[in-house]
Amino acid sequence: MAALLAVAACGGGSEQGGDVAARFALLSGDPLRESPGGELRYLDIETAAEAAGVDPSAAALASQGADGLGLPESWLFPDGWAADADAVAAELGWTLADASWLVEYSTPPSVVAVGAVDVSADDLDQRLGAADDDGVWRLGPEADLQIDETDRTPLRRFGETLRLARSDDETYVARSVAPLLAARDLDGDSVLVDPVVSDLADRLDAAEAYGAVVIVGARADDNGLSAGRFEGLAVGVSGPSAERVTHLFLRHASDADASAHAAVLEQVLDRRPVAREVASWSVAVDGAVVVVEFRHDASTPAGVGFELVRRGDPLTTHR
Repeated sequence: MAALLAVAACGGGSEQGGDVAARFALLSGDPLRESPGGELRYLDIETAAEAAGVDPSAAALASQGADGLGLPESWLFPDGWAADADAVAAELGWTLADASWLVEYSTPPSVVAVGAVDVSADDLDQRLGAADDDGVWRLGPEADLQIDETDRTPLRRFGETLRLARSDDETYVARSVAPLLAARDLDGDSVLVDPVVSDLADRLDAAEAYGAVVIVGARADDNGLSAGRFEGLAVGVSGPSAERVTHLFLRHASDADASAHAAVLEQVLDRRPVAREVASWSVAVDGAVVVVEFRHDASTPAGVGFELVRRGDPLTTHR
């Protein structure tokens, strides 16, 4: 399974959030063209930590989920490498705690991420030795996408391969060389060429989201709620911890489908468990998009919206 991380040595979170489209532009559109659907994730760790009033490095390692910053869990780094951060740093030269933001195309096998991480080429040389003639640092088995359980580390928990390369100010990490080299010289369209991704990214930016999940394509055949299949959805979170808001955008093929879905949601949402976890909720229609807002209170889990996606709640699945 190819996993790819492009790490920029500069950059950081904005004070208000709202960089989703700009950072999605760093992800190739090839996986979306090759598959009818996909999942994207956006984690602005620095801005989320500022909103929560906590230290970003400690928070990134401690928890990215409902009990931490309220960000979606990274598919590529689900535990933030918290199990043994010192060992990871010793092997790689950096950990997720050094990241200020991360975006991912997180649908296997096309697991691709781009992030801003405080790391340099000298760090990589010091930890990994000199790169090979093709400019690639190789960790793990010699052949790509192999596993050697006798060579397991906190970074490579199954003894899998890891490949790194650099170009200008960016560092790329993958499980195999081919996608790593392709990403290093990326010159194709980004995921924003997809109109669903572009629309949802713009809406997340308008909401000043600092954490988001965007899903394109069907997740289920029938959720018993929506009057018509919707083309994609986005879940985003914004605002300081005391005034946090979770946004849910459901894009339909037509205004009529969106209006019909909104009418159903108005009737059933109050009976969903999430309605008891939030301070208040609202449903509105903006053209072909249903807009749901959950306003948090002190007892609302910070990542309540991303939990809906994680467990496949009917609110986030298709008819």
